[in-house]
Parts: sequence; structure tokens; C-alpha cells
Amino acid sequence: MRSKKLLKTIGMVCIFAILSSGSMIKNVYADENYTKDRLFGVDRFETANKIADEFAKTNAELGLEPDWQGNYIYVDTATNPVDTVILANGFDFPDALCSAPLSKTLNATVLLTHNNTLTDSTKKQIEKMNIKNVTIVGGTSAISENVENQLKSMKINVSRLGGVDRYDTSYLIAKSVAGKIEIKGATIVGGTVWQDAMISAPGATIQNKPILLVPISENPVLPKYKSLLEENKLTITDSDLYGDYKNMKSDILRAMIPNNLYVDEENKGILYHTFEGGLENKYTNSFAILDHAYTRTLPYRANANVFLTRGDDFADSLAVAPLSAKKASPIVFGTPVHKSWSKWDEFNESAKQETERLNYPVEAKLCEAFCNDTVKKIKNTIDKVTLIGGENVMSENADDIFRGIWK
Repeated sequence: MRSKKLLKTIGMVCIFAILSSGSMIKNVYADENYTKDRLFGVDRFETANKIADEFAKTNAELGLEPDWQGNYIYVDTATNPVDTVILANGFDFPDALCSAPLSKTLNATVLLTHNNTLTDSTKKQIEKMNIKNVTIVGGTSAISENVENQLKSMKINVSRLGGVDRYDTSYLIAKSVAGKIEIKGATIVGGTVWQDAMISAPGATIQNKPILLVPISENPVLPKYKSLLEENKLTITDSDLYGDYKNMKSDILRAMIPNNLYVDEENKGILYHTFEGGLENKYTNSFAILDHAYTRTLPYRANANVFLTRGDDFADSLAVAPLSAKKASPIVFGTPVHKSWSKWDEFNESAKQETERLNYPVEAKLCEAFCNDTVKKIKNTIDKVTLIGGENVMSENADDIFRGIWK
């Protein structure tokens, strides 16, 4: 059994850029040991469309290699062309991000729409891809019946996975995944913080561990979560839990996860069978999630890709998780955390204090050393970096993250 202090699951950081647009071109840049390109459109909807175009390429076109058993993460579009998409609200994160593991079972990319009408560019993308099936994620408050009727008028088969709230929808999505494949566990994240769900989504998809959103208070979904895990003979030891104790309260977790959970009162953190969580700083959290991903959840492939997205705005990156998982690649929050950044002092002090509070057991690493070590792990495995969003969203030097946070 691993020590409870062996893994501190809380993740990778990096900060932001400035907001999106840009037309659809692909630029390639030279770098010391990897190349860069960019996927983007004039808005979040067209960026999702560009991601969909990439997702629809064959494994050969994407340069993917099978694992040692000859298997790929997703089926090859050379023999199984994409005829299904998942449609999510483009202005909120829960349904789109929870859909990543579902995309693997459907061989489907994620497209985005407005709430009350099917976004025109999305409609054109559906027609361009010759889509036959659309799975809507979210209830009618997320995507209205009008959108559903518009799709049906296009002679498309429409289904919906939508609950009474985001938590119920995440349960329905997870249940659908479990009905199609053998799930290996669950990825459990707070339901109000999108960063943890974004960073963990590729690993969740690759590992067949659907994403369950944790409510901040009692919710009727909790026994449903627990029943789903019990039906699949899964317990706390099969789950990856990411997040801080304010969004992942121990009494809520006890109600939703079978077996073996207790609270570390001294550090106010949540201790699990295999690792700890509990930091409040979302940037430090994202570093540790990536550290865990590189340790346990992400397989390694030649020509590894990293997707750089914003860390303060999910608009352009809502649809990237399926492509990221398909390429066995992590999502990283890009743009450098320079000392000239206006919130540098606040970030630096917070990150250091929280690291010291958790008392990292490996040579008592300070936060900066831990984060930079994580960055090195990523850099040493990649051949290509893909920026998500135009230059107004992701600056050209967003990959400075790989030169070290505190350098």
C-alpha cells in the first residue's frame, strides 16, 4: 500500500492571456526541441469546430501510435468515421467537461451552442461533418428544446443526457459511460471550480474513469453516485479525487463514495487511501494534478502533444479534452507567471504557504521546486505544443511555462 503522503493530488498552474478571436489558420513555429501550432477560430464556437476537424482525422494523419497491445485510445476514424457529436452549452463548463469520457464511448467530439438557438457556425460544422447523431448534454435550461427541434429538422437523431442540475447531469453522463464500457473508477472534482475538471479530463477519459462533480452541500445525486460506484464494484481506492477542502467537503464525499475516507483535521485537508488533496490555490492545484497525471494516468506515446489553454477563462478550451485524450496528451494552463505579472506576489506567497502547510515529504520541496520539476516532466516528453485560441487568448510566448515558473 502506498503511503498516504505519497501523492499530493492537486496540480499544475500557469496563468493567462487575454481573450480570443482570430481566423482559422495554422501556424507552425520552430523551438529548441518541439514545434508549436495553434487551433483557433473567431470565437469559442468556431474554435470548437477547428478542434472537431482535428479530432475527425485518422490516426495516421494525427501520427498516433498504438500501445503495446496494438490498441488506440479512440477507434480509428479511417475505419469508423465520426458521425456523432456531443453538443454542450458554450457559456458554462460542467456539461462540456464531464462529456470527455463520454466522447470516447461515442467516438464523438464536442461542439458548442447558444442556449436558445443552434449557433450558426455549429450548424454548418454539423452539416460539414455529415453528422447523423447528436447527444445533447445538459437539461433544457442549458440547451433548450428549440435547439433540439432544430437538430431534428436537419434529420439528425437526437438524444439528451440532462438532469435537474449539473450534478445530476454528470451522474447521467457517467451512467451512460458505464453502460457502454467497463469503467475503472471515477474522477471526482468540485462542481464549482472548472480548472480541476479541465486538467483532469484527459486522464479521466484515457483511464475510463467518468467525471463526477461534487456539490458543496447535500444533494439528491449523492446516493446515485454511490450506487453507480457500488454497482461497478468501485471504491475510494479506484477513484482520483482532485480539489480543495472547501469544494470537496468530507461529509459530502462520505455520502457519495464507498469505503475508506477520513479527514486530516490538523491540515484541514481530505486524506484518501492513495493520496491527499486540500489546497485552496487553484494554480498550485493544477500543478499537482498534472504531476499525478504524469505519474499514474497518462500513457506515453511518441510525438507527444501538449495543449496549452488559458487558466482564467474556459471559453476556447471547453471542447479540447476529447482531442487531448485521443492524442494521450495533457492540457496545461499556458502563459508565463512572470514576476512582472500584477498578481505575482499574491500568487507566490499563497503557493509557498500552501505547499509548506502540506509538508511535502520528498526532501521538503518548496512550491517553486515542485512546480518546476513538474514542468520538466512535461517538457521532457513532448515534441509538439498546440495553443488553443487566437493570439488575443494565448500569447505567442505562452509556452514560456516550460522554461520554468520562477526562472
